[in-house]
Amino acid sequence: MANRLQLDKIARELGDDPFRIQSEMAAMAAAFPVEQRSALIHGLALSANAEVRAAGLGFVLDPDERCALVALSAAREGAQRYSPSAIDVSRLVRMRPWLPQTRRAATDELIAYLRRTASAPEPAAYGEVKQWFATAADGAGAQSLLALIKDGRMWAAASVLVKHAEGVCDAWVADGMSKREAAELAARFIEEADAVEVTGDFFAQRVGDALAENAEASPPPFGLVQVLEAVASGPLPPRAVSPAALCEALLSALPDDQIGAEALAHAQASAPRWRERIGTIDTWFEADERVEALLCPIRGRKKRVAAVLAEILPLRREFWAGRVAWTAAALQAKSRVDPILTPLWIDMALVARAIADDAPLSGMTLMRQIADDTVRVFEGRDF
Repeated sequence: MANRLQLDKIARELGDDPFRIQSEMAAMAAAFPVEQRSALIHGLALSANAEVRAAGLGFVLDPDERCALVALSAAREGAQRYSPSAIDVSRLVRMRPWLPQTRRAATDELIAYLRRTASAPEPAAYGEVKQWFATAADGAGAQSLLALIKDGRMWAAASVLVKHAEGVCDAWVADGMSKREAAELAARFIEEADAVEVTGDFFAQRVGDALAENAEASPPPFGLVQVLEAVASGPLPPRAVSPAALCEALLSALPDDQIGAEALAHAQASAPRWRERIGTIDTWFEADERVEALLCPIRGRKKRVAAVLAEILPLRREFWAGRVAWTAAALQAKSRVDPILTPLWIDMALVARAIADDAPLSGMTLMRQIADDTVRVFEGRDF
């Protein structure tokens, strides 16, 4: 395990950035037994370097309960040796809603202790978010978010990756960028990842929903704290949004003639053309062991497509409703500055709402397309 001098050297190499230090330490120790990882976390918390101690605090979000509790107890021990800062308190307060109940009491005790001894908070110095972006939701359940931040003459990028059933699984901030570099990053994100410009409200809603999935899996990475600090976000607790509720929110303000049965029929018929506008839809298919087990004994493409519709997709109704609904929500946010997208997001929201209901999937053009693409991938054929 790294000793004090090694930790100081690593911290210097990482620019004394607590988020980079924590990420590096977590990756380095991932394969170690809990006892060794706990010893590392304890060492971070007792470092004379304030940024190393701040990195140790990030292990409160560790997937392993034992390591997280060590981080909490060691942080208090470190605060008895060195004066804690107000930023330590604000980060703990921000992380608290993301923690399992089993860590809340120890976290509350630490927050109360640090508040009695922490230095006075310094005025926050944040840049201004100039643009927000989001990709379409892909067939694996992933969606990427990006914020471009102007801070004086320099720019920064803050990114979050969310995944179905995992929640927030990656988050980072890259700073020191020129205006040109930031513009090039945005252009690549749009061109290569099917991203569209969205709003800060969409960003917060999407991350809040993902955090609800973290609550069922494991806490988000410490980098999310850095992202939310960079975009000057307030507290962001987990807040699940079901596909049905999301569709209702998207469609509620529209007149009846845009959301009724005739509009739905038009939306269903338009689904095959969506991939002309959104390349990510080429990833909307099923590919796992269940598909292999189901389709291997079946001969004939039509029978295989029917089997996917009957056996696989009904179990994945909520998943696919979510992929379509969150893509619709991103396009709806973009349509505020690009009205040409309005018919597309409405169609997608209508179809997502239908998938979330109990309507037969076999009558839905999009679900037949997903089944057909699933068989194509299984058979190794191109689109």
